[in-house]
Amino acid sequence: MPLFMAYHHIPLGSINEVKKTYLSALPFHQQLEISYHQFWFNEEGRGFFCLIEGPDKSTCNLAHELTFGEVPIDLTQVEAGNFAPKSTQKFTDFFPNDKETDSLGFRGVLVISIRPITPDPIFSNKSHNLEVPPWARAIITEKLREFRGREIGQTQEESIIGVFHDVKSAYHCARSLQQILIHNRNFSPKVIFKMGLSASSPFGEKTNSLSAIIQQAQMLSHVAKDYQVIISPRAGKVNTEELFFNGNGVKCLAPSDEKFLTNVLNCTELHLSNQKFTIPHLCQITGISRPQLYRKITAITGRSPSLFFRDLRLEKAFDLLKQKSDNVTQIALEVGFNNPSYFAKCFTAKYGCKPSAIHHHS
Repeated sequence: MPLFMAYHHIPLGSINEVKKTYLSALPFHQQLEISYHQFWFNEEGRGFFCLIEGPDKSTCNLAHELTFGEVPIDLTQVEAGNFAPKSTQKFTDFFPNDKETDSLGFRGVLVISIRPITPDPIFSNKSHNLEVPPWARAIITEKLREFRGREIGQTQEESIIGVFHDVKSAYHCARSLQQILIHNRNFSPKVIFKMGLSASSPFGEKTNSLSAIIQQAQMLSHVAKDYQVIISPRAGKVNTEELFFNGNGVKCLAPSDEKFLTNVLNCTELHLSNQKFTIPHLCQITGISRPQLYRKITAITGRSPSLFFRDLRLEKAFDLLKQKSDNVTQIALEVGFNNPSYFAKCFTAKYGCKPSAIHHHS
């Protein structure tokens, strides 16, 4: 049977308590055809790794829930004899004593999408005003350093990417930035921003590559409302203190919401240039009723589906204009606007400048 490596937190204080809990659950394990081969437990942080053999992932999750009262934060299939989280199997490398290093085996990735507010018509033809203001850039750089984050560059959308030793540091950095950027009255122009926070796993699966985690955080920053931080399910589950909560500018996605958004966004991306592609078409392809689509997208993004998809089209247009790949009319058609004048009106309302200004300036 396949092998799985699980990681989670448990409300037990010692390795002896872990053993007693495990032994008391042996009848369940036998019924489920589950075998635990090895444990790694950090008493101070109460982080817990175990190597488990079972029929499939869902059965292993059930075994953990019956044994410890909760499913693992992360469960990854591994090959016998080839498991090597990080660079070694030593327990102390999973849970170092140094509190300044990652004690959970996870890394946090924070993507910050930010642009200035330029409401004055005088700016309508000045695309350079869409660049991140120096004062905001300086604060972001300072906060990344304060919370031990490392900037690794920008995405194609020119969002700022920070990688952190642990998820909590990424979260605290996002919250600190959120407060400063919203309430800073001493600098202008003011800014609009959205942030996405995702987490890598302690395990080295291919889907856990840095580029994949960045893409996930980028997706979350697209989905977020203005001034909001959206947190991936994995990043939310890593937390053992009640740091992550919905409300006050923070939203932690449920796994089902993340899966729903991924399906919807992938489908939308494929049909972005199709001017005849509508919400009913999306419902038909994804198998979701229109009322259900409306409820879920509104609940997650705070926008109706039509406004949400219009924002996605405008953000794609902004990227294409910066690349200077086609003229404005062609780009409008490529992102699903069959009326260039309406496209220009929507674009100017969102970004504070005409699309032609970005195209000429890029």
